[in-house]
Amino acid sequence: MGPRRGPVCPNCGVVDEHWFLRSRQQWRCRACGHTFSVTSGTLFAHHKLPLQVYLGAVVIYSNADKMLSALQLSRDLDV
Repeated sequence: MGPRRGPVCPNCGVVDEHWFLRSRQQWRCRACGHTFSVTSGTLFAHHKLPLQVYLGAVVIYSNADKMLSALQLSRDLDV
């Protein structure tokens, strides 16, 4: 197993030069001052629900034996 790498700034590309803002649950780059999260630059960026809800939906849908309605999925996820 190689050396552990930290987050990469999506703005300037600097690695391991960040600090974590607990109040916002985000990282801030020391080099350029850009604030970013683990979902920055992904499909899950700019969504209001927590990442766990989307991943839970994927798991429930993929484990369903038959067709799964959107209403049933929302009841299962309590959203």
